[in-house]
Amino acid sequence: MTAPLAQKVLDYWHSVEFFNHYDLDDVIKNARANERREFFISADKLAEPEWLRHEETARTVYLLPFDVSQITELARSHVAGKASATDEQRDQEFAPEGLTCFAQLRLTTTGIPDFNSLSFSTLPWAAGMLQQGKLSQLCASSFEESVANLREKFESAWSCRTDEKCSPVFLQVLAGLLVDWADFQPRGRDIAWVDVQKEPAKVSAKTSPSPNDSDGQEDPPTLVADELPILNSFYYHDLKLAAESLQQHHRPHALHAYLSDGGIPKLDLETAAGEQAIHDALSPSLTNAGRWPTEPELLQSLMQQFALNKMRALPEGGLLSVNGPPGTGKTTLVKDLVADLIVKRADVLAGLPMAKAGISRESVKLGFGTDAPTPLPVLVSELTGFEMVVASSNNGAVENLSLELPQLEGIAKDHADTLRHFGEVATKYAGTRNGRPWKQPQAPVWGLISAALGKSKNRQRFQQIFGYNAESPSKRPGERFLRKDLVDFDAWDAEGAMNYWRFIQERKHSVPSFDSAKRRYQQAKGAYAVFEASQVNLRKKWLEFVEAWSLARSALELHTDLQTDIQPIADELDARIRQFNRQLEQVELTLWPSMFRWMMRWLSRQKFGAWLDARSRLLHTENLRDDLAIVLKLQEKTGQLHLWDGLTLDSHRNQAAALWQGSEYNRLRSELFAAAMELHQAFILEAAPSSVGIAIGNLLSKRVTHGTPLPVWQWLFMLVPVVSTTFASVRNQFRGVAPGSLGWLIIDEAGQAIPQAAVGALLRARRAVVVGDPLQIEPVVGIPTRLVKKLGEVWLGEQADAYAVHQHSVQTLSDRAHEFGVRHPLRDEEFIGIPLVMHRRCDNPMFDIANKIAYRERMRHAKSSAVMAHPVLGKSDWWHVAGTCEQGKYVHEQGQYLMEQVIALYVSEARAGRQVLPKFYVITPFREVKKGLIDLLLNQREWSARLAPYSLPVPGNLEELRANIGTVHTFQGKEAEIVFFVLGCDQERIGAMNWAAGSPNLLNVAVTRAKKYCYIIGDKGLWGSLPFFQTALQEYAKVNRADQAKERDGDR
Repeated sequence: MTAPLAQKVLDYWHSVEFFNHYDLDDVIKNARANERREFFISADKLAEPEWLRHEETARTVYLLPFDVSQITELARSHVAGKASATDEQRDQEFAPEGLTCFAQLRLTTTGIPDFNSLSFSTLPWAAGMLQQGKLSQLCASSFEESVANLREKFESAWSCRTDEKCSPVFLQVLAGLLVDWADFQPRGRDIAWVDVQKEPAKVSAKTSPSPNDSDGQEDPPTLVADELPILNSFYYHDLKLAAESLQQHHRPHALHAYLSDGGIPKLDLETAAGEQAIHDALSPSLTNAGRWPTEPELLQSLMQQFALNKMRALPEGGLLSVNGPPGTGKTTLVKDLVADLIVKRADVLAGLPMAKAGISRESVKLGFGTDAPTPLPVLVSELTGFEMVVASSNNGAVENLSLELPQLEGIAKDHADTLRHFGEVATKYAGTRNGRPWKQPQAPVWGLISAALGKSKNRQRFQQIFGYNAESPSKRPGERFLRKDLVDFDAWDAEGAMNYWRFIQERKHSVPSFDSAKRRYQQAKGAYAVFEASQVNLRKKWLEFVEAWSLARSALELHTDLQTDIQPIADELDARIRQFNRQLEQVELTLWPSMFRWMMRWLSRQKFGAWLDARSRLLHTENLRDDLAIVLKLQEKTGQLHLWDGLTLDSHRNQAAALWQGSEYNRLRSELFAAAMELHQAFILEAAPSSVGIAIGNLLSKRVTHGTPLPVWQWLFMLVPVVSTTFASVRNQFRGVAPGSLGWLIIDEAGQAIPQAAVGALLRARRAVVVGDPLQIEPVVGIPTRLVKKLGEVWLGEQADAYAVHQHSVQTLSDRAHEFGVRHPLRDEEFIGIPLVMHRRCDNPMFDIANKIAYRERMRHAKSSAVMAHPVLGKSDWWHVAGTCEQGKYVHEQGQYLMEQVIALYVSEARAGRQVLPKFYVITPFREVKKGLIDLLLNQREWSARLAPYSLPVPGNLEELRANIGTVHTFQGKEAEIVFFVLGCDQERIGAMNWAAGSPNLLNVAVTRAKKYCYIIGDKGLWGSLPFFQTALQEYAKVNRADQAKERDGDR
């Protein structure tokens, strides 16, 4: 992409961010949930008693609250044109609801406004620009200039006040100034909502679109010198920074590739050239030396390994996208990449003469908060560039990965005791919540491999490993005192949990030294190198054998298929050698003695030809057997490897497991990873002075006020190789980190993220791996479609569709930014990234439905194809329930039918002695259906009435069900054994149904949440003929027909 076009794209995305809304409703709910005092101030009632009651308390004031739906109305009236029926339905489903505001202002305990804390929403100002027809002037410089002028007016108004303290009358003055500034007058009489804070505290809120951040609690704007706090956009400042960086010369970063115009030549991996490229990339010499230490017999699938090998070859500034349908091993792929990068850095460590040689002769001075700057040693450059940041719009996804990596579950038994990296510190971190250890710790984890940072609460939690906790001042001197009734220290000690400083003090001389760890690593690397040499040789010999076998197979009447187990092939060749020997002997009996046999060429050409043919077949077969003997000899060194069968790579057998790999190979690579982790631990213990631990602790809890934070981050990534964050937190977390400074960015659930969300993370990363699926949940954009299109026209003209935020995601832009991929399942003119195809989550019919509607049947089923029956609910089915909508799209009859099934599940559990509901998900395409189902399923009276005949109490975990009922958009990345998919709608809601069936995405995500059983509840007559749902109905019908056929067979 040319720089001018890239600049325009960023300007367009920036203008879209101006129309995001600040979710004030979320802040209000938070205040009420935490029982804080809060109240509204109306223009009709300025003498608010609550205001006087809290005059000497710190308060946060949200100025000019108004209903965000007014912006939707404004877009309809000021943007020409008419949206399609599908767009209208989409806008209705995703339209933001509730209150937003103009600005936020904090008041001190003395009632004085802290104008330095003023945070502004861009939305009212952008609304004014929309009304005036000035959308082309939506830019940071214009906005910030207008805010600077407004600040002066605020301060001028304060200097002219008549009251000593801030009063509702003064807030009314500020409200008037805000209306004049924005040139937008919202409806309503409220001038402020006040949140009473006994102590100044951060109050967080979601920024639209809220469904993209699963936990909904990101940090509020952070006050930074010379930077305007923005209420309603997490990406405002990074988009501005990216635009500025494009005009400067920085180290290569992945954003350049991301903003490409899609003109990169594509290699279709499903063509002959693509298959050859896969073969070439799977050479053992190109494969990852480090492996996540699962059981050695578990092999990567072929396309997982291809994707991983291509990741390893990424140059600086490179970006690679992987298309990962549900259940195809995206997490497994990421784990192996993590292991390999750690081994690569261990190669550097192993080359050091001593641990301290890993520290540069230079140091930097860093200051945190109000502390004076102090020196910090810097790692040598060869040890940097391995930093791994996992980011997503889905907070749950990245946190789950960070929590999963350290778990001993899934680690091979052989490595459970030898895999170590600050394990006791990791156990403390795993068991800490909200800054306080649990009364009882979790089971120990193996190492400090990852940390979920991002929002401030997560950073504070991780910072606790550098804190001090003790049960008494006399025990463990220097540690902070905690009451023993809050913490069971004996249990913690039994698990070995301890903080970073105590680990250094107590374990430094009992764990392997740097020299000892280096020897272990070098031995493991040596063993791996010896194996790899045999493996490379075996591959070469086997490929030669496959070619010879293919040429000779027909002539030699060979029938055995090539496979990993070579012995049957050897047995057939031996049998053919014996057969051809007998044939040759029989022919020779008819010929003259061998010294005169040459004369037969002329005297009996037919007999001589038969002899030559028999002799040739024997020699050819013996040569094949000799070649195979070499392979067998090599296999004595490598153990059994998964060998290519000479057929297309698209077969189930070839896709199921990576070529040239086996148990011994995996064992050696796992040992190499374990040795690499021990070497990292030894390096930190011997090379890192105490200033490093102090600096890391400060980085997590304070703002860097002097120097650059990058050297501290590089030390932190040496201690904790993987850090996860949400896109919304990237700016706060990595502020001050220059473009192209962090080694690797791994984006998860990329199909769910709006395109501009990843800009800040990509800008700071040298390489990016983007993993997602454009056929699952698409980004939720709460801004009216007609306004989004209008902004695209303003900034990009005819090129707007190529970067439209309502049509694209981080995944789709990444898919077109690199060379490898396959044709889009629905649109041949488009490509998706490297596809993962082995599906291991869902039983049928869910697998077949998803594979047919969304993946062009590319996926291969790694589970049994049998359809299992639930003991209470029966086999997965589409239950036909018709009815009429009483509220929105909710059908009463469907809710009642679902309630009957849930009651049956609970009664079954109760009869087994468990008076709790089993885990299941209730999913729907529509918000109104979700509300109706929650009202029904969480109704205590309804439960009591239905359970009376069984003399059973209401389930003890009923309230937990609330989190398991929702729209499809809230369930990506989750799975359960049982899923109910409630469709809703009646004949009057055809537009809503057409929207839900407009693409396979909603249905695909819904059915693939179910591991074993999925029950659709809806009107077959209405839904069964719609695109994609028609396929689902057919697949469910197959299940029923198979059962009916079995019944008929049983009656005969």
